[in-house]
Amino acid sequence: MREKNLLSGQKEKELSLNQKGIRFAKQAVKSAAGLLYPPRCPLCDRIIPLGKGRVCGECQRKLPWIVQPYCLRCGKTLDSLEKEYCRDCLSHPHEFTQGIAAFRYEKAMRVSIRRMKFSNRREYLDFYAEAMVFRAGKWLPLWKPERIIPVPMHWMKKNRRGYNQSELLAKKIGELTGIPVLYHAVRKLRSTKDQKELSGQERRSNLKDAFEVSGGLSGIKSVLVIDDVYTTGSTMDEISRTLKCAGVRNVFFLVAAHR
Repeated sequence: MREKNLLSGQKEKELSLNQKGIRFAKQAVKSAAGLLYPPRCPLCDRIIPLGKGRVCGECQRKLPWIVQPYCLRCGKTLDSLEKEYCRDCLSHPHEFTQGIAAFRYEKAMRVSIRRMKFSNRREYLDFYAEAMVFRAGKWLPLWKPERIIPVPMHWMKKNRRGYNQSELLAKKIGELTGIPVLYHAVRKLRSTKDQKELSGQERRSNLKDAFEVSGGLSGIKSVLVIDDVYTTGSTMDEISRTLKCAGVRNVFFLVAAHR
């Protein structure tokens, strides 16, 4: 019995040493990567010393956080504390339940997000995911989303770009919040025109019937949709309409920035 206990203790000790070795190896790889590819500020792109956060001190002080007053439906900044909803939400009924953004889409933020999307600057994703979760801090307990769903990209566009930034953001937000991510619950059926050059009505027509639910939502009543930028809400509306047709009751959204 004593010999058995000694062997068991030796195995536990070896396992503990192995785990420490794995942690040390991971830290060494991370440190080496930091030396070879030092982190850069997602706004000004200057190198940030290791351990000094995600954003340089100067840009940290200038981050365009969305603060009160903002629209209670879509989260856009309002020009008066007396208002509750933006002009767009008052004039156009939305399919989604509610949504918020971390930042205003302006100046350096606009350049940063475009780098993340079109110049393969995926190292910015940690900053944006953490900022989005921070911004959603008081809302997530109220919304109680059961699943996270990234805005899908048509397969041809995803192949050209090499990744879908909304999927990558959703993955990191899922890791930070513990909410399961459904990567393929909604898919985009056809390649559509670029939304940024279209009017509000053209955006809605462009996306009409562009999405479909492909599974994984049985019994799910509340979801959180993740995207990078919200402009008129046409994308969120069409995805929300699609999800509601599949039985989802409440569709909330969280984006990096409001245009």
